[in-house]
Amino acid sequence: MERGSLMRTKLILGGLVALLVLGGGAWALLSSRAAPVTGRNPFAMRPAKAAALEVPGQVQVSSHRRAALSFQVSGTLKAVYVRVGQKVRDGQVLARLHAASYRQATAQAAAGLRSAQANLQLLAAPSDSQRTSYAAQLAAAKNAEDNAAANYQAAKNLYQQEMADAQQAVVQAQANLASAQAKLQGDEAALQTDETMLARTEVQYGYVNGQPVLTTPVVEAQDKVSYDETAVAADQQGVKAAQAALTQAQSTVQDPAGYEASLMQAKSAWQQAVHAYAEAQAQYRLELSPPPAQVAAAQGGVEQAQAAWSGAQVNLTDTVLVAPFAGTVTAVDGVVGQYAGPQAVTVEISAINAHTLRVYAQVAQESVGQVQVGARVVITSHDFPGRRFSGQVLSIAPAATTVDGIVTYRIKLSVVGQGELKPGMSVEAHFTP
Repeated sequence: MERGSLMRTKLILGGLVALLVLGGGAWALLSSRAAPVTGRNPFAMRPAKAAALEVPGQVQVSSHRRAALSFQVSGTLKAVYVRVGQKVRDGQVLARLHAASYRQATAQAAAGLRSAQANLQLLAAPSDSQRTSYAAQLAAAKNAEDNAAANYQAAKNLYQQEMADAQQAVVQAQANLASAQAKLQGDEAALQTDETMLARTEVQYGYVNGQPVLTTPVVEAQDKVSYDETAVAADQQGVKAAQAALTQAQSTVQDPAGYEASLMQAKSAWQQAVHAYAEAQAQYRLELSPPPAQVAAAQGGVEQAQAAWSGAQVNLTDTVLVAPFAGTVTAVDGVVGQYAGPQAVTVEISAINAHTLRVYAQVAQESVGQVQVGARVVITSHDFPGRRFSGQVLSIAPAATTVDGIVTYRIKLSVVGQGELKPGMSVEAHFTP
C-alpha cells in the first residue's frame, strides 16, 4: 500500500513539473517541500479509460515573425495610418514622410540621366541626315575661309596701289616745288632788273628844272616793278604750298597707318576664317568617328547618372513605410510633424503562423512506452470546452530529464487549429492505444 502511494505521488509531481515548463526547453524545478497534491494524477490512466494516456502540455510557436520598422531615409513624419492592435496586410502603407525634397532630387537625377544619354547619343554613328548636316557645316566654313582670303587679297592690292600712288604723289610734289622755286627765282631776277631800269629812268626822265615829275617813261618803269613784286609774292606762296604738299606726300609714304588699317582688318578676318575652317574639319572627323575613350567616358557618365537616378528613386520610395508581411501592429512610435529616420523605429508588427504551433509535454518514464513518433493525438483546452484538436507526435527526447527523482521524457506534438490556440496556452494531450 505504501509503495502504491509513493508511485501516485511521483506521478502527481511529474504533472506539476510539466505545467511549469516554459517555451524553448527551460524546465522549472519543483520544490521537494511542496504540499501534497490531491486530485487526479495527470500521468495516471483515467479510470473511465484505463488504456488511455492523458498528460498536460503547453502551446508554443516555432515560427514567430516580428519586425521593428524604420524609414530608410530621414525626414518629417507626414502621416501615420495604423494604430496598435490593427491587422495589416502584406504591402499595406503604414506611415509616410514629407517627400518634396526627394521628389525634386529624383527629377534632377532624371534630368541628369537624360542629358548623359543625349551626350552619348551624339557620339553614336551619325545618320544620313546628320552626315549631310555635318558636311554642310564644313562647306560653309570653307566658303567663309575663301571669302575672307579674297577680301584680304583685295585689301592687299588696294594697299599696294595706294602706296604706289603715294610714292607718285611725292615725286609730283617734288617737281611742283622745283617748278615753283624756279619761277620765284625768275620773277625775283626780273624784279631786280626792272628796279634797276626804274632808277635809271627816274634819273633820265624824272626831273624837270630840278623838280621830280611823273613822266610816261617813269610811270611805265614803276608799273613793271609793281608787277614783278606781285609775281614774286605769288611765287613765294606757291613755293610754300608745294613744300606743304611734298611734306604731306612724304608723311603718307613714311607712315602708311591709314592705309594699313583696312589691310590688317582684312588679314585678321582671313586668319580667323582659316582657324574656323580647321576646327570645322576636326569637328567633322570627330562627329563621324569619335574617339573610343570619349565614347567610354560618355557611357560611364550614363551609368553614373543611371545609378544616381535609381538611388533617388529608392530614396523617394523609402519615404513610404509599408508592411513587409501580414500581421498585427504591436507598437506605434511617431507623431506627425516630428523627425523620423533610420535610427527611430516608427511601427512594429508581428505575425504568428498557426501552422507552426507546437505542443510540448512531459511523459513519465512509466508511460513513455505508450507514445510513438507519428502517432495521432487529441488535444483539448479548458479555454475551448468541448473542442478537440487533432495532433501528431513529432519527436520524443532521446534522453530523460530527472527532477527530484522523477524521470520524464519531453515530447513535441503538432496541432491543427483554426487560430483558436495561442502560444502559452495550457492544454491536455490524449493518447489512445
